Formats: sequence, structure tokens, C-alpha cells
Amino acid sequence: MKKNLIVLSNENVANQIILFCKSLKMRCEFDVIIYEKNQSKSELSSLNKLASILRPNKIIYVKEIPDASHFSIRNIFSFLKYKKNKFYYQKIKSFLMKKKINIINYHMIFFSNENINKYLLFKNSSKKFFFAHAPNDILLLDNKNILSKIKNNIECFINNNFMYNFNKIEKNYKHVSIFSNYSKQKNISEIIISPNKFKTFFTKNSKYSFKISNKKIALVDFTFPYKHWDDMYDNEIISKFLTYFFNNCLNKIFIDKNYLYLVKFKNYIPIKIQKKILKKIINKFPNYQIKILDYSIKKNITIEKLIINLKIIQYYTSFSTSMFYSRILNKNLKIFDYTNLVIEFWNNNMNKIKTKKNFKNLKLMRNKYLKIAKNI
Repeated sequence: MKKNLIVLSNENVANQIILFCKSLKMRCEFDVIIYEKNQSKSELSSLNKLASILRPNKIIYVKEIPDASHFSIRNIFSFLKYKKNKFYYQKIKSFLMKKKINIINYHMIFFSNENINKYLLFKNSSKKFFFAHAPNDILLLDNKNILSKIKNNIECFINNNFMYNFNKIEKNYKHVSIFSNYSKQKNISEIIISPNKFKTFFTKNSKYSFKISNKKIALVDFTFPYKHWDDMYDNEIISKFLTYFFNNCLNKIFIDKNYLYLVKFKNYIPIKIQKKILKKIINKFPNYQIKILDYSIKKNITIEKLIINLKIIQYYTSFSTSMFYSRILNKNLKIFDYTNLVIEFWNNNMNKIKTKKNFKNLKLMRNKYLKIAKNI
């Protein structure tokens, strides 16, 4: 019987991994690592529930660790950081050995973007299967020019052999994704997951009973800059964004009184703040049915779970991975993207943003993302 290892940290990816593992045409047994980076108790519970479907020998939890340092040709001295990488590599290896997990004993390893995998998979000969977390994992497979390829190959060779930092190259892993169904460019290392099978599996394992009317629902994903990981935004920029959002976004959303408007906040935003903002929305639009699911934080009810379980006709959101998953789960869903308004706000407040690099990448890659979205 083949012994395999699974690393989980994201529920949508976990659904793909568990579905794929159940489809393997061989007798397997599994061990599971749940990586605790920025996970709430409810999120960890959901991951545990999914992992338990495979009846693993053991499920262990690993706490967050620093990202592995990456060697770059642009900074030759970055090579000296291999000592830091080696320290965490040995620390993780020692911890896992105490849990009776020897990384070299596994036939296959299933993982995603968790930084712990940089250490776990260094000089590891197991068959490796990387599962896409979002469409950008597909776009990163796009062909690079010759100079970029040479640079990338040199850096990957040094990282994979000396830096205790596993880097994916075409020959050392397989790429598994649901998003590849919608990309014209295919890669020889790709394995494609069926959207229909994903929807069936996700629906079966994401059923909830909601005390909510059966009226047509417009879901509003209310995104605002509350914090970036543990780094809080100051009250001035939060207040400024909320004023901007009320004046420029909500007036275009609340236009049909026949809908129940369900406002969904990120789970890390305290419920007191959610209710305070909801009260302002109700005061501004007094003749509309508007509510939040104030218990969604405790139960880790994601956008995708709402899409599956409620009669949601319209979905208003800024650009996010949930746009793609939601469309896969409901072909008839009408998605309204207000990203351009968010981009406009941050262009005028760039000195305050905490995700400047991600924001620049979003503007550069958004059109490529939308090409994939139109195909779903």
C-alpha cells in the first residue's frame, strides 16, 4: 500500500486535493499536515473535517514559520541566507520525526502554496503534486522569454541544491488545477480536475441550513482595508475608504428593492464593526432589505458555501479567487466586479497601502485573469 502525505491550509484547495486523492486508482494510506498560518479555529476545524474523509493515519498541526529565503541573481549575497533556511529545515524535520512523520518515506506528496513546503520538499525524491490555489498559479506557467528562463533556471538550481528551499521546475512536480480547464495554454506537467466533479464534491461537503428568507439574494462582498495579516490599517484610511465606498460603490449596488441584500465581510473583521457598518448602510438605504450573517465568523461560512446553499442571483465583489470558484459552482450567477473603483481609490492613496506589490501585480495581470473568467 502506497503511503502519501497531504499538506493543507486552504479549504478550496483542500477540496481539490481530497477529491483527487479519492480518485487515485491504487490502494493508499495518508498522513495529513494542517499548516496553521493565519487560520482561525473554525478554519482549522473545516480543514480537519475534509481531511478526515480520507481516514488518515494521523492529522498533525504545524505552526507558522518564516518564509524561506530565496537566492536571486540580482542579489548574489542572498546565498548567505542558506544558514537561516537550514535552521528551519532542521527544526521542521525534527518536529515531524517526533510525530513519526519521516518525509522521505512518502510515495506522493500533495501540497499548495504553503511556505512550509519550501523546507519540507528540499531534496525530496517523492512524487510531488502542486494544487493551484488561484488562477495566477496558471498564469505563472506562461512562457517566459529566453533571458528570463535562463535566470529562473540558474536560481532554481541553486535554491534546490544549496539553499534548503524547494523551487518548482517543470521536471520535479505535477501541476493539478481546476482552473486549467479555462486556460488556452496547457503545460505538460498539468493534471486537470473536472469542474463538475469539484462542484458535486464541494456541494456534498458544504451543506448548511440558513434561517433566511427564500427571496432572491444579491450577495455583497464588502471589502475594505481593515488589516493586512497582523498589521492594522489606521482609522484615517479605513474611514476614508468607507466614505469612498459608500459614495461610489453602494449607490450602484442597491438599485432593486425586490432583492434581499446579504452583506458578507471578511471573517477577521470584528462583528461589532460589521454591525456598525451595516447600520450605516441601512440608514443610507432605508427601504431595502439588508442583513449580515453575524454567525458566519464562528461557522467559517465562505462565499463559496453561501453560493451553494442560498438562492443567490447576483454577486458584487472586488477581484478575488472567489469569483472563479463561485462561477464554477453556479454557472447562472451574475457577477459584478467593482475592482476598478478600488484601484482608483488606491491610486490616490498609494502611500497608505500595505500590499503595494500585490496591488501592482493585480493591475498588470487583471486582464489575463478576466480572459479565464469569461471562459468559465
